[in-house]
Amino acid sequence: PKNEKYTARQSVLEAFCRLVNAGFVERAPELAIQDDDEEETEFDAAPPRKRVRLDVEPQADDKEEDPAVVALLQHHAHYKTTLPIDAVWRINTNLLYRHLRAFYVGKLIAERHGHRVQSAGSLVTAALKYCAASTSNIFTISDVTKNIPKPVLQNMEKKSGGILFNLQKSYQALCDCTNPDVVHRVSDDQYEICIHKITACLRDRVTSTIVHDRHGEVAARVVSILEKGFLESEKLAELAMVPLKDTREVLHHLYRSRYIELQMLSSSRHYSPAHSTYLWGVDPNKLRDVITNHVATALYKIRLRREHETQVGKLFIERAQQVNDENDLESDKLSYQKFCLGLERLDVAALQLDETLMGLMEF
Repeated sequence: PKNEKYTARQSVLEAFCRLVNAGFVERAPELAIQDDDEEETEFDAAPPRKRVRLDVEPQADDKEEDPAVVALLQHHAHYKTTLPIDAVWRINTNLLYRHLRAFYVGKLIAERHGHRVQSAGSLVTAALKYCAASTSNIFTISDVTKNIPKPVLQNMEKKSGGILFNLQKSYQALCDCTNPDVVHRVSDDQYEICIHKITACLRDRVTSTIVHDRHGEVAARVVSILEKGFLESEKLAELAMVPLKDTREVLHHLYRSRYIELQMLSSSRHYSPAHSTYLWGVDPNKLRDVITNHVATALYKIRLRREHETQVGKLFIERAQQVNDENDLESDKLSYQKFCLGLERLDVAALQLDETLMGLMEF
């Protein structure tokens, strides 16, 4: 029915308008049109080309424009001022990534310091969201109040002193939290999130988790020890509290994965294993680059696998879109459910790998 289509278009416009007002979608800048009378410089080696005047005025009879959408944009003052018809829009990726960073940083702080400061993750996320929309990294208590979830504000309001007093008390408590440092107090009523230290801690945690998942707990412990400096295998086994034989086996696997480095120090001019010292170490930047490459390769293979599975299961998709007696067979239903479950698992794996890449590269 026409009314349902009209309502659907209005819902889409309303959602798009909210994205524009929130800053996640921004108007693309207009292209600079070069003047015809502009003189060439002495560096212009190419011959002048004939310029063609383009008609950039919007055509009223453009078949690509939806009349219903155009009517909504022209007759609603709310849409008319926010969404011009001839505007070109683009995604504000910087703001989007900053909001994603605020969410994941808030989860990390809630896990690390949530037992010391109530709603610590929500307070840090609210401050980072305010800083993402502004040009300054410094904020006050009144600046971040609108970004704090309502349940947190209601809980603050119930306590003695009111919302602002308890918020200031919580941010002061976050200033005392370390490993990593969370909040830095700039003045009496101004604060700053230690975003660089928090994101560095987040990347180190992602790196340690990947090493643990791929090579085990002992390997993660060995890498964390080697990040502090180069050591011999005997000293490393002592610090890691692992037998020397197991330590050497773990070092071999880590070296093959290019997670660690090996340096040889010889006491003589000629190479001799008996008079050489072998030191193991970790370059944090190189380790992060290798892990990032492995994660990106895994994401690429997951996407290829999903594309292959979609092509193989094309018959299941066509049957699901048709209403006939074949869909009533129990075997077809079970096959289609297994097919959908397999695609869902691939989507979840791709989403997790994408989040890991954001933590390693974008944050």
